[in-house]
Amino acid sequence: MKLIYKFLALTMLLISLVFLISCSKDEKTLEFEEASTFSEGVAMVKIDGLYGYVDKNFNVVIPTIYEDGDSFHDGKAKVEKDGYSGIINKNNEVLLPFEYDEIIDYLNKNIFVRKDGKWGILDESYNVICPFQFDQLLSPNGDYVAMLKDFKCGYIDLDGNVVVDFNYSSIYHEYFKVNGNETPIFITQDGMRFGYIYPEKNISVEPTYDTILSLSLS
Repeated sequence: MKLIYKFLALTMLLISLVFLISCSKDEKTLEFEEASTFSEGVAMVKIDGLYGYVDKNFNVVIPTIYEDGDSFHDGKAKVEKDGYSGIINKNNEVLLPFEYDEIIDYLNKNIFVRKDGKWGILDESYNVICPFQFDQLLSPNGDYVAMLKDFKCGYIDLDGNVVVDFNYSSIYHEYFKVNGNETPIFITQDGMRFGYIYPEKNISVEPTYDTILSLSLS
């Protein structure tokens, strides 16, 4: 008799487990491996190793088909698919095709992108305004951007115009206050020698010095 009771109890337990698993599948409970904070009403989530977006009721509004992504800002987000980066809107419409190795500063007026190993610049309508010709983007912040081309460093502005020619082994810029205005000065280096360029006054001092201790500008 005790064996019968044990058998019945075990059978009921198995039936209960099957019922719970079935209910769980019917409810389609979502478990996120990762989740971002909400931005513009949606959050990026990771399910089964891929990323998508949910609304505040945790309904999937953009399917989890992307390998990586950013939060939405100004109605657009950078995402990755098949190893390439692109930009989508909140309707999951592709604004910028998935053909770029890297995309930087895509929320600004002009966008730095890398394609086939070379950097170029797109405008806010995703038209190419500076051809893909630079080997490396060295400093993407500010009004001037240090780039590497043919193993030499130089500077361009945000429209792709060359500000400092690509003649130097290293380069950086600092801002100095001149007549109350913040003015960029470009410190150039060729080997172990230093110089500087002051574009506003068309001053260019070739890198022939061991060091630059200070600058007096007027």
